[in-house]
Amino acid sequence: MTVENSKAPIVLLDFDGVLNAFPDAIGVRYEDVGVAPVVECRGRMTDDFGPERAFRLDGVETVRLGRRGGTWHLHWSRELAANLYGLAESGAIDLRWLSTWQPYVHILDGLLGWDPDVVHNTHWYDPLTGRGRMGGKLHAVVDEVIRQLRVADAGGRPRPIVWVDDEEASVANALMLHGHEGAGPMLLVNPLAFRGISRRQWACVRRFVADPPEGPVVIYSDTMHEDGVTADRLHDIDRLPDMTGHRGL
Repeated sequence: MTVENSKAPIVLLDFDGVLNAFPDAIGVRYEDVGVAPVVECRGRMTDDFGPERAFRLDGVETVRLGRRGGTWHLHWSRELAANLYGLAESGAIDLRWLSTWQPYVHILDGLLGWDPDVVHNTHWYDPLTGRGRMGGKLHAVVDEVIRQLRVADAGGRPRPIVWVDDEEASVANALMLHGHEGAGPMLLVNPLAFRGISRRQWACVRRFVADPPEGPVVIYSDTMHEDGVTADRLHDIDRLPDMTGHRGL
């Protein structure tokens, strides 16, 4: 049975701010992430980047995409990449890129050691014209939700969906996706771009894909609620200001 035809949860994965982190943007050294118990960040000491909370960024590479794409210095966790790929390779998840790196995921696959026959690419914008790039990720997620609604309407069991994105897996989009009656459960994970997916957020993903909740529940995980909170509670939760802005490709 292929993953596409299985009941495996679908995991839609961004790259920048999720695997590829940017701690230097706030004065934290790459080599300290996931290693130093406490670091100085914006004038205060914090354990947010310590080994109990963050993955070590031991994957390092400079990628040159030509005049059109520019040059990028990438830093990712080999441990996290291996964990994600292990679930995909075993068939436990249907792992798909949903990233602005869409035209270049073959490069990422090579760096990460991922087989493109195992990890698939989502084509959601035109890389030549940029058409669809604004709002295109959300449209791709909604399209998948609609496909799962049709499965449910036909008497089938809709597949769970996980969306990991440091910008667009937001409170606003979690609330918008909440209440799609008949669709399967969803988990939106919003990592801190300076750190990438945290260890607690990864544990949240693992729990969700191993034992998805019943029904059309939407769960949201951000830096304040790494273990996840149901979207029906988000109306009562104070929003953090956007401290990142867009980083990466």
